[in-house]
Amino acid sequence: MRKNLFKIFLIIILIAQIRYLISASGWSMLRKIFSPKPKSIGVTAVVGVRGDLSAVFYNPAALSYNQNREIFLLTEYNAETGLTGGIVYGHPLKNSSLNFGIAYYNAGQMKLAWLENDEIKEKSVTAEQDILSLVSYGVILNKYLSVGLTVKAATSKLFELASATALAGDFGFVFMPNLGKLSIAGGIQNIGSSSKFVKEKDNLPFSIFGALGYAFYSKKYPIYISPGINATYLKEDKKFIPDFGIEIGYAPISLSLGYQINDESNLSIGITYLKEKYDIAYSYVLGVYLHSAHRLGIGYRF
Repeated sequence: MRKNLFKIFLIIILIAQIRYLISASGWSMLRKIFSPKPKSIGVTAVVGVRGDLSAVFYNPAALSYNQNREIFLLTEYNAETGLTGGIVYGHPLKNSSLNFGIAYYNAGQMKLAWLENDEIKEKSVTAEQDILSLVSYGVILNKYLSVGLTVKAATSKLFELASATALAGDFGFVFMPNLGKLSIAGGIQNIGSSSKFVKEKDNLPFSIFGALGYAFYSKKYPIYISPGINATYLKEDKKFIPDFGIEIGYAPISLSLGYQINDESNLSIGITYLKEKYDIAYSYVLGVYLHSAHRLGIGYRF
């Protein structure tokens, strides 16, 4: 009985530490950034600037314009926070797109130590393991407007001692008033609820975002420049996160630069190779408080 009470106490303390390090809301898996490209580029879906399927984690409406079946693999590695990986499949329909995805997060190993019967006990455990699955649908309503909806299910296990599940939904839109060059996007993320970790449940990281994107094209050469700006408000954290990005392309190569304010990382530098069936992207993300991260995405269209 005493051992069980101690275990419950230990779980509560560890969960409190996770909350402090990550955010006020918890469930960090629901708001991890997956794409090698800046978020401000991924949410707006500027026509002519080909995005990747990781946009489903930002704005489901951004994938409404996909015209090919595609599989996209993505991963992020940070020496301090662990490894994230995922796969997304996109299937085009008439004036719409249906997408399926699954992602995994492993925070790495840590050692727990406690005193039991005047003896120090130790055990190596996985700090956090999360699995996220989703189904997303985006549809073009008219030549100016597309909307999208995503339904997500997540499981989280902390220190191999406590676990919980969550159900959430996202809604987004993309509005193109001049048919292609300017994009206005927005939406809400993570509406839902979760079960309890032992005695208490974490609120989901509900957020609202808005974004602007524009594309400048060369009439003579296969060159484009696409700047974007996005702003996200996290309700539970009471945090406002603006981010800026720009992508410069000369087919089949493009370079991207992103800058994010008031979050764990601030500057990202990336390169993308996009030709016919293949889409390969890499970015290096400089951390503010945590170690820097490496992001890689590989897509294949068929």
